Amino acid sequence: VLVVPSIDALAQGYSLRELMILHMGWADFFAARLPPLEAPVLRLSSAISLAPRKRLTVVYASSHTFMNHGSHYTLKAVFDEHDASKLDVIHLLMVGDQDIAKAGDLPKTQRFIDIAHISDAEAASMINKLSPQILVDLNGYLSGSRMQIVALRPAPLCVHHFAQPSTMGAPYVHTFLADTVIAPPEHQPFYTEKLAYVPGVFLSTSASAFSPEAASFPPSDPHPP
Repeated sequence: VLVVPSIDALAQGYSLRELMILHMGWADFFAARLPPLEAPVLRLSSAISLAPRKRLTVVYASSHTFMNHGSHYTLKAVFDEHDASKLDVIHLLMVGDQDIAKAGDLPKTQRFIDIAHISDAEAASMINKLSPQILVDLNGYLSGSRMQIVALRPAPLCVHHFAQPSTMGAPYVHTFLADTVIAPPEHQPFYTEKLAYVPGVFLSTSASAFSPEAASFPPSDPHPP
């Protein structure tokens, strides 16, 4: 029986091994809820080739982007940097609060698919028909998570990034994109995914993103009257 919400566990001083065991339980929970009749979706993903193409098709799955949420303002700067000549980028609108209008000046080559009002199985099948090579999970087990979509394996490679610094514990999540601070190489035994590293810090933003000047305040008096 799972009694500790994932996000709470991160703040309760659990060891890396305890977090891995907890998240493996969550992963099994979502996988166990897949009805047998959805097995064809699982088989379809194996037929999608990872062979090089002119452009990679990458699907981003997050329930926190394109709304008034801190994740959106961080990740949008990353989305802006994608090279349209190399990547075909698709964003999933997973919950009703997400709004394409929040995309702002996002490159027009990037597409949006609204899956907020269809089942996880229908969404996985829809994604699979796009023949993506990579599904990027930006949610983990946080609010709005629809991990059953990921568990149905609609893409041959699933990468977790951004949402949580600990393992997903899921056999259907293959790579964990991190940096050497939150997930040093010696921590690989506590991740079921293969660790992959971005240069610098994993909380990447655009170098050209607008950043207002920090407000200037007079120093406080260490000896107030």
